[in-house]
Amino acid sequence: MTEEPASRVGETSQERHQYLLPVLHLTIDCLWQIGPVQLHPAGSTFSLVNREREKRGWRHDWYDDHLDEHEVAELDSGTVALVEAADGRAAYDLVSDAIGVLRLFQPTRSPMADVESQTFGLAGEVEQWRASYLRLDSGPAASWFHGGAHPGWTFTGEDYEAFVSDHGWQFLAGSIEPAGRDITPIEARLRLGSRLLNAAFLDYDADRKLLSLMTAIEVVLGESAWRTKKYGLARRAAFLSCSVPQNSMCGRDRNACPYLALRVNSDGGAQRALGEFVRRARRDSRVQCSRYLEFLRFYEARNAAIHGGTSGLTFDDVKGLSWRVNQWLVPRLLVWSAEHPAGDIGAIEEDIATAVANRPPAPIPPDESTG
Repeated sequence: MTEEPASRVGETSQERHQYLLPVLHLTIDCLWQIGPVQLHPAGSTFSLVNREREKRGWRHDWYDDHLDEHEVAELDSGTVALVEAADGRAAYDLVSDAIGVLRLFQPTRSPMADVESQTFGLAGEVEQWRASYLRLDSGPAASWFHGGAHPGWTFTGEDYEAFVSDHGWQFLAGSIEPAGRDITPIEARLRLGSRLLNAAFLDYDADRKLLSLMTAIEVVLGESAWRTKKYGLARRAAFLSCSVPQNSMCGRDRNACPYLALRVNSDGGAQRALGEFVRRARRDSRVQCSRYLEFLRFYEARNAAIHGGTSGLTFDDVKGLSWRVNQWLVPRLLVWSAEHPAGDIGAIEEDIATAVANRPPAPIPPDESTG
C-alpha cells in the first residue's frame, strides 16, 4: 500500500484518477449520483474492480489475489463511493461533501428520527468512543463513559427518487464540483454552508455546535456590508422559513409582518425603531414573529459565546434550532437558489420587497404599556 502526496492548495492537475472509498454505516439499495460522486450499494466493489482490470487487459496474479482477499473484500461488505479526483485526499474531500448533502437531506425524509445521532460518513467523521478511567477516592474502582454518534442509516430507492426529483437538492449536489465552469457565488455559499451545517450536526458541544450553525446561516444569507447582521439574517431567514409547517408563508399566504417591511441595513433610521419594536415583541405577543425572534435570540447567544466564552445555551437548545434550520430553512433556501442559479443571495431582497408590496403588514396595534 502506498500513500499519495497531497495536492497543494491552489495547485491544479490535469490528470485525474478513479477512487473508491468506503462509506461507513450507510445502507442503500440502488446507485446514487450526488454531483460528481456515485454511491454504490454493498456487494459492488468486486464488480467495479474487475471492470477496471478488464480495461487493463492483464492480471497481476499475486497482487490482485492479495487485494481481493483484503481491501476489496473489506470494501465489498458496505456502501462505497466512486469519484474522479487528482489524488486520494481530494477524492476524500469530494466524497465528504457528497455525504454532507445526504446528511442534510436525511431529516427531510425522517423528521422524527434523531438524525444527529443516527448518522453515517467517511472514516474520521462518525465514530463511537468509550473512555475508561479509575476513580481513586472511592475504591479505587474502574468505570467508564461513552459518547459520539449511534451510527447506522438506510436510504431506499424511494428516497433516491425524492432526491433526484427535487431541484433544490440537485442544485446543492451540483455545487460540489461544477462541471466545466467556475463555481457561482450562490454555489460557493451553499457548499461552505453545507460543510458548516454538517460540522454542527456532528458536534456534541453546545457552544461549538451553535457557532458552526450560526456561521453557516451567515455564510448562506449574510452580506459583508451590513451594519447590523443579526437583523438582516433574521429577516431573510424568517422570509424563507416562517410558518413552513402550516403552509402559511409570511407575505405570500397572508399579510407580511412588520419585520419584513423594515430594511434596517439599508435605512439607518429604521434600526432604532426596529430595536424598540423587538423589545416590545418580547413582552407583547400581538407583535411577535417567532421565527424572526428566534434567530435574533440565537445570534445574540452566538455573540455571547464569541465575546464571553459561553452562549449559556444547553445542547438540546442548539439541537432544536439545528432541527428547525434543516427542516424548514435549508429546503426553501435550496429551492430559491435553484431558481436564481447565476445570482447571489442579495437578490432575495427583491422577493421580500414584492411580498411586502403585495401583502403589506396589517396596522400595528397600539402599545398598551405606554398608556
